[in-house]
Amino acid sequence: MIDDKLPPIRTWADVQAQIDKGGLTRAELELIDTAKEGRRAKIGTQVPTTKTVDVLIRAPLLRYLILGGCKDCRTDAWGARVQGAWIADQLDLSFAKARGLVGLYDCHIAERPAMLQTKLATLALNQSVLPKGLNTQGAQFDGDVFLRAATSKGEVSLSGAKISGQLTCEEATLRNAGGHALNVQGAQIGGDVFLREASSEGGVHLAGATIRGQLACEGARLRNAGGYALNVQGAQIGGGVFLRNAISEGAVSLSGATISGQLDCVGATLRDAGGHALNAQRAQIGGGVFLRGATSESEVSFSGATVNGQLVFAGATLRNAGGDALNAQRATITAGFFWRDLKEVEGTIDLNSAHVADLVDDQESWRKCDQIFLAGFTYDVLHGTMHVKHRLDWLKMGTDWNGDFHPQPYEHLAKVLRESGHRAEAREILVEKEKAQRLSVRQSWRGERKLRRQLRWMSSGMFEDTAEKPDGIVNETPAISDLAESLFDRFKFFHGPRAYVSYQHYKHADCPDIALVHARQQFRNDQAMAALNLRFKTGLHWAWDKVLRGVVGYGYKPQRSAYVLFALILTGWFMAHQAWYAGDFAPNSDVILESSEWQRLAADRDAYPNPADTWSMSEARGQDYETFEPIYYAVDVVVPIISLGQEAAWAPSTNRGPWGWWLWWMRYWLTTLGWIVTAIGAAAVTGVIRRD
Repeated sequence: MIDDKLPPIRTWADVQAQIDKGGLTRAELELIDTAKEGRRAKIGTQVPTTKTVDVLIRAPLLRYLILGGCKDCRTDAWGARVQGAWIADQLDLSFAKARGLVGLYDCHIAERPAMLQTKLATLALNQSVLPKGLNTQGAQFDGDVFLRAATSKGEVSLSGAKISGQLTCEEATLRNAGGHALNVQGAQIGGDVFLREASSEGGVHLAGATIRGQLACEGARLRNAGGYALNVQGAQIGGGVFLRNAISEGAVSLSGATISGQLDCVGATLRDAGGHALNAQRAQIGGGVFLRGATSESEVSFSGATVNGQLVFAGATLRNAGGDALNAQRATITAGFFWRDLKEVEGTIDLNSAHVADLVDDQESWRKCDQIFLAGFTYDVLHGTMHVKHRLDWLKMGTDWNGDFHPQPYEHLAKVLRESGHRAEAREILVEKEKAQRLSVRQSWRGERKLRRQLRWMSSGMFEDTAEKPDGIVNETPAISDLAESLFDRFKFFHGPRAYVSYQHYKHADCPDIALVHARQQFRNDQAMAALNLRFKTGLHWAWDKVLRGVVGYGYKPQRSAYVLFALILTGWFMAHQAWYAGDFAPNSDVILESSEWQRLAADRDAYPNPADTWSMSEARGQDYETFEPIYYAVDVVVPIISLGQEAAWAPSTNRGPWGWWLWWMRYWLTTLGWIVTAIGAAAVTGVIRRD
């Protein structure tokens, strides 16, 4: 009869005593022989499903052989290796040193092995089943740790372990719902970590670990709903991190990690409801980051990260309704940022203060975004469309944040376009920036005016319960929320419920009711005057905006001033031409006007329909007078810095005909507009308007 348990075995005498009384199983006897000979004990070819005498090996004997046996039964340098056995009792190797390889292949290990601070050459648990997990905290491995295709239903802990070689969990199934399925926190691994095609139900925890090789999780299925599916926070990885075609049901965190190689998430599916699907905040990544064809169902964050390579989202699907689909605030990408051919984007793309070397994008991918934040976003080279309309659509999506306009994205795009030789496009961008910025100012003023009108109306209605109405107005005007709060404090002070019943709570507590009435009236008057002032300021700002835009393109198109001057000159020429041939001009000289020759010509309009022309062409004194030229007269009137003598010599008459009357009054407008256009044009040419 074989007992389920063996007493502690420390010497060969203990083993011999069990042999003598028939207390060892066939599998245990075979293990003794193979361990001494350096062979693997092949008890079976697959994991046993039931504990039978034929496959039973008890932990005390296994421990004795793993630790090297004794002088009477020395384990070979290859160590103790067994296949297809049922390991009963707890295998406790804590604080001990194993001899050679510890290999348990296709075994069912009933109790959780304990290997705390154990020193081992290599640990191989390939295809084995560990119903209660594995504990190797602080253990030292001179070689590798293999859990290839192993199955664990409890925590596998390598926390603080030192592994000189690789850690292989390929095709492993690790389950520990609500906890860590694999815990490698703070471990030091001299080689690679392989989780290819692995499946976990619980967190895979590598926070703070040092991995000199790569972390390969291609095709892995990592599930830990509500927690970390894969946690590599603060880890140092000497190679790349590969999540190609992996599926995660929980957060994948690389926050603060240092990765010498690339981060490959091509074709991955990343889900974490309400959290981060992929969190690489402040990570240092030595190679590129690839999310081609990846799908995320929550936020992807590279906030503050440094990527010394490309960041590629081609063909990706990013979903996080109501939040950030991509958060790359203050990220630094030293190569290209590829935002092309995205399948779907649901959520916000936050690129505030990020910097990329090359921006490679397309219009359709940006249009799929709910909103874009571009304040502070910079790039060295633009590889996408240079079409001004497309770029303006992009900028309009990303420069208005909570009612505040940010001009920096316009300025930076213009700088990049100008440096790449697209000077005309750069000027168009800057003109549109001025339009949007000035419009934003006026919209802010209109919002404030609306706020003051509504407060005045509410005050006139003498509402007692106004707690909800002001809050509604605040939400409508976020750009002036600070002012709104201040005004609402004043409003509630004079109109709140307590102002009607408990005056002693306020500074005006001892004043009579009439003082409160007057205070409310003064509040309404203040709002009315402020609203009127805002209306006037808005109108003046709008008019000046139209002048600057039309005349010099806000200083970026000073040549427009020449076009406007030309248009004014043409207007003056046409009117002067019509007035001259209508006979509505006269010499601009009192001496000539009082002379007998002029009086004779001016008096007989029937004989001399154009006395000025007749007088100037006569053989008398008029032939030496200034010859009239309509175009030169228009230049004299319109351009203030030029004097051609025409305006000094000739003047339109207001009582000879309509053309003369109209030209007389138009001169003042033409001269005034000429001064304005000339001054603005000069300021634009010298750069004063752009600097202001």
